[in-house]
Amino acid sequence: NLDWDSSHKLKITNNQLCPSYPSCIEAYVGEQDDTNCSFCGKGYTDIDGECYYRSDLDVLKIFIDNSSKTIDWYLDTDSSGVIEPLELGYQRWEEGRLTYLQCEDNELSDVIPPEISNLTKLTFLGLGWNQFTGTIPPEIGYLINLTHLDLLANELTGTIPPEIGNLTNLTHLYLWSNRLTGTIPPEIGNLTNLTHLDLLSNQLVGTIHPEIGNLKNLIYLTLGYNELTGDIPESICQLVDNGCWVHLTDNQLCPPYPSCVEDYVGEQDTPNCD
Repeated sequence: NLDWDSSHKLKITNNQLCPSYPSCIEAYVGEQDDTNCSFCGKGYTDIDGECYYRSDLDVLKIFIDNSSKTIDWYLDTDSSGVIEPLELGYQRWEEGRLTYLQCEDNELSDVIPPEISNLTKLTFLGLGWNQFTGTIPPEIGYLINLTHLDLLANELTGTIPPEIGNLTNLTHLYLWSNRLTGTIPPEIGNLTNLTHLDLLSNQLVGTIHPEIGNLKNLIYLTLGYNELTGDIPESICQLVDNGCWVHLTDNQLCPPYPSCVEDYVGEQDTPNCD
């Protein structure tokens, strides 16, 4: 530390010293070449004069590195031979944080990394029409600002994690055309802001939980082409009465069906029904 008072003279002008400067020497700083200085806060990095949260950039790089054998190289927009994090899909950033990520049909592969939990400011996540394998990571439940989650048309397996019920701001949830198994978690009933729920063409089993009736804002519900069994809960009529379009065909749902969904049931495999 420099013990400084006005009786001393200090000459530091015409260097490359970066702000902010100690208040005691502001009068002595003079002109500085701050071209190489970063004006970003802690945890942020400067790219072309803009500040980006490093943790968000790191997650994007994981997606790119995991997909090195499959990724669509048209994403290399500057023809550098390297796909940089900011070149991945369509992005929106606010105050240095990633809020919107649309990577549809970018030939991404491998697993959805658990580090996705770091993208805490995301409101839109679109990873559909790729080649993702493995399970939906439970860490996705940390993305509590999401309103739109699209994982459709991949090769995802395993169960729908109950943590998805933490995403109470969701309005759109698209999981169709994967290889998801297990039951529909009752925690989906927590997603009362949902308008679109699409679980079509998976391998889901078990019953339709009565909690489905909690989703009073639904206008589109597709559960067809799965292996759902048992009775259709009467609570589904609350959705139909509100104008929701329902698709239930090609399951193993047992009659009698609630009168409100008779037009939506389609063909059912009923040999195992009592």
